[in-house]
Amino acid sequence: MELDQNITKSPKSVENLGLHTAIIRIFEIGKTYKRTLALYFVLAGEVTFYVNGIAFVAGKEDLLLVNPNEAFTCHSKEGATLGVVEFDLLTLVGEDKAHRYFLFSKSTAVERSYYDNVRTIMAKIIRNDTFHESFFTLASNIYELLSLLDAHFHDEASGIEEVGRYSDRMQSILDYINENYKNRISLKSLAEHEHLTPAYLSAFFKKNFSKGFYDYYNGVRLNYALSDLFNGNKTILKIAEDNGFEDPRSFVRVFREQFGVTPSEYRRNASLAKRQTDSKSPISATHLNEALAVLGKYYDMMRHDPNSDSPSDEVKISIRGIDAFKDGEKVDATISKMVCFPEASALLMGEIQEQLKDLQSKMHFRYISLSSIFTDEFDIVTLDADGKYTYNFHFLDRVIFFALSLGMKPYLQLSFCPTLLCKKTSPAYLGHSRYRNYAPKDNKVWKDLLDAFFEHIEERFGRSEIATWLYSIWSFPPGGWGFLSWDAYVDFMDFHSFTYKIVRKFLPEAKLGVPCTPLFLESKAEMLKRFMDFAAKDDEIFAFFPFQYYAEEFYLEKQQGRAVYHKDENYLRNSLEMVKKILLDYGYPKAPIVLASFGFAATQKDYLQDTCFYSSYLTKNYIENLSSLDCFSLSAFSDFSRVYPPTKEPYCGGAGAINSEGVAKAVYTVLPLLGKMEGTLLAKGEGFYIVRADKCIRILLYNYAKPTDLYKEGSFLVDPHDRYAGIDVAPKLNFTLEFNNLPRTNCRIKTYVVSRRHGSSYDAYVSMGGGDTLDLEEVEYLKKHSIPSLNVQTRLAQNHNLMIGYIVSPSEVRFIEISWKGSSNAIY
Repeated sequence: MELDQNITKSPKSVENLGLHTAIIRIFEIGKTYKRTLALYFVLAGEVTFYVNGIAFVAGKEDLLLVNPNEAFTCHSKEGATLGVVEFDLLTLVGEDKAHRYFLFSKSTAVERSYYDNVRTIMAKIIRNDTFHESFFTLASNIYELLSLLDAHFHDEASGIEEVGRYSDRMQSILDYINENYKNRISLKSLAEHEHLTPAYLSAFFKKNFSKGFYDYYNGVRLNYALSDLFNGNKTILKIAEDNGFEDPRSFVRVFREQFGVTPSEYRRNASLAKRQTDSKSPISATHLNEALAVLGKYYDMMRHDPNSDSPSDEVKISIRGIDAFKDGEKVDATISKMVCFPEASALLMGEIQEQLKDLQSKMHFRYISLSSIFTDEFDIVTLDADGKYTYNFHFLDRVIFFALSLGMKPYLQLSFCPTLLCKKTSPAYLGHSRYRNYAPKDNKVWKDLLDAFFEHIEERFGRSEIATWLYSIWSFPPGGWGFLSWDAYVDFMDFHSFTYKIVRKFLPEAKLGVPCTPLFLESKAEMLKRFMDFAAKDDEIFAFFPFQYYAEEFYLEKQQGRAVYHKDENYLRNSLEMVKKILLDYGYPKAPIVLASFGFAATQKDYLQDTCFYSSYLTKNYIENLSSLDCFSLSAFSDFSRVYPPTKEPYCGGAGAINSEGVAKAVYTVLPLLGKMEGTLLAKGEGFYIVRADKCIRILLYNYAKPTDLYKEGSFLVDPHDRYAGIDVAPKLNFTLEFNNLPRTNCRIKTYVVSRRHGSSYDAYVSMGGGDTLDLEEVEYLKKHSIPSLNVQTRLAQNHNLMIGYIVSPSEVRFIEISWKGSSNAIY
C-alpha cells in the first residue's frame, strides 16, 4: 500500500512571516534581545517598559514598538495584560526599509487617529492569527501595519537612506555589543573589532543610532541589569560585575542618571522579587475577556466564518494499493461495549427508555454503566416508626430489569450515599443538591446498606447472573481530591478498603474495578498511582481499570468562571500511554482499560458539544485510540438531566448525545457509524480508518477542526448563536482511495455523511431560525434532520480494482461501505 499525502501550499506560508501573536499576563518580561519587530498593546494594568535602558510608563490602551536588535525588558507591580504582535521585518521588506521606527511613546507629534489605526490592525492580526487564517490574509494585515508605520512613525533622524549601504556593519555592531556587553566594551575595542578608527565609529554611531556609543552601551547594560534587580537574588556588586560595569559606584551612577534612584532604592520600592509569571499558567478567563473587550473596541474579535472561501491550503490525501483481502490487525468496535448513565435514575423515565431502545437497536451495547445507584431518587432508605433504617430497592430493580431486557449487563458504581446516611448534607460540588459525593456518617450504616443490597440482588437476579456484572466502589470527581468529602485522602482509602472487603466476602468472584479515575496528564496520574499504592498494601486485586476523560482542565482552573482546555490535541493518547506504563509497574500488563466516561467538558456544559465539532472530536479520539482501549463510552446519554436544574434552552451545550427535547445531536448520529468500524484493519492515518468486515469494506473519513487558542484559554468567545466562532479555520480534505484484489463484480457503495448540512440537528435548528423554546412541530422537524445523508451507487470493480474519491469539509464525518454479493445490514 502506498500512502501519498500532498499539501498544496501557497508560494509562502504563515511560518515564513516569522509571525508571533499572543495575549499574555505578565509581571516581568526579562532580558530580551530579538531580531524581530515587536509591538505591545497594553490591554489592562500598568507596565514600565525599558528599551536600551530608557523607561516608558504605559497604561491601558497604550502602545510600544521595539525595533529589531534593541535590548528590552518590562515590569508591572500589579500585573498587566499585553497584546503582542511580533514578526520578522527582513522577511517582508528590503534592508533599506528594515531598520528604525520611532518608539510610540516618543512620537508625540503623531495624530491620535493613527495610533487608533495601529490598535485596529494589531487586533485584526491577533484575531486572524488565532483563527489560523491564510498566508494572504495575515500578510495583508502585516503590510497594512508596515505601511502605516512607514507613513506616520518613521524615524527621519535615523538616516534611512544610508541604512542599506551600512546594514551589515550595523548588524555586526549590534551583535557584538549584545554578545559581549559583560566584558566592558570600549569605543576603541569595538572600533578594532570592526576595523575602523574610534573617531569614525563615534560619528557612525551618532548618525545611524541617534545616540552616542556610550549612551547606547549603557542602555544595553542597564536593560540586562534591571532583570537581575527585579528578581532580587544578586547583590548590587554581583549585578554590576555580571553586566559589564567596572565597579558598583559606576553602576550606581549610571543607574541614577537614568532612573533618578539608586539600584537599591529601585529594588526596595518595586518590591516585586520573584513575581515572574509562570509561563505554563494560562491566562485566566477574567483577564482574557477583559483583554478581548479592549481589542473588540478596535476590531470585532467575533468576526469569523468557517465556511468562507478563504484561500487556505487544501490537503490532498491519496491512499493507493489497498489490498482488500490482506491479513492485518483485528479491531473491535469498543464504542459498542458500553453506554453510560451518570445518573441511573434517569432510566426511570419512559422517554429516556425509548431513546435508549432506539440506540441499542443500532449499537448492541454489552454493558450499561450505572452510577449514583444509591441516590435519593431511588428511595432506597427510609426510617420506620422506631427510627430504624429500612431498605427498598424496587425502583433500582426497574432500571436493572430494563437494562437486562435490552441485552445489557450492568456496570454498577457503588455510589453515592443516600442523604439519610450522609455525614454532610450541604449542596453538592456540581451545584445541585441531587448529586451527592459525601461520605457515609459511619462505616456501620454503609455496611448495612451494602449487605441489604447484595442480599437483595442475589435473591432477585440470582448469584450466577450478578457474578457476570461489573462493579466499582465510588468514583473520583473530575475536580480532584478537593471534591471528596473525606477529611483526608487516607480516610477515603480506608473507606474503599472497608467496602472492598464487604464486596469480596459476599461475592468473591465479582469483576471489581478501581474507582472511575480522571486522566490527569499534568499531574502525572497522581490519583491513579496513589490509589494503587494504597490498594497494593491491602492486597486489593482488580479485574479492570475504568477512567474518565475530559479536554477541560477543570481541576486546574476550578476557581475561574470557566475552565481552560488542554492545548495538546493528543492528550488522550498520551494519557493512555502513561496509564499503561503505570499498570505495568503495578503488575497489570494486560488489564482491560475502560474509558467509561468520555467528554469534552468536565463541567458538562459547553456550547460546542451541540455542534458538529463534538462529533468530529469524538471520532478523532475514538479512532486514534481504538487499539488502546477495551471499552469507550460517552460521558452522558441525554441532556435531560436531574444533575442540573432544567433549562428552557433546547441546545444548552449539555454533554448528552440527545438534547432536552429528545432530539438527537450530531454526536449521537455518528455513534452507529463508529460502531460498524470493526474487522480486519486495512489502512489508517490522520483523518481516515479502513477495515474489512464480512463481504464489505468500511471506510471512516473525518476532518477534525480544533478549537481556537483563545477558546482553549478559557475565553467566553463563543456566542450561543455563533458557536462555530470558537473553531479554527481548517482546509477541506481531498481523499483518493484505490482498492485492489476485489471480487470482479458490481460493488454497492453506501455513503453516510454527518456535517453541518446533514445529520446535525443544531445546525438545522439555527437554519430554522432558532428560538428559546420549541413547539411539537419544530421538535418533529428537527428529529427528521438528525440522521445522516445517504447516497448509494453501484460500481464495477474492473480488473479487481476500484478507485473512489471524497472531499470532506471541516467538522465532517463520512462513513463509506463497499459491499459485494448483496448489501449488508442497514445502519439507520
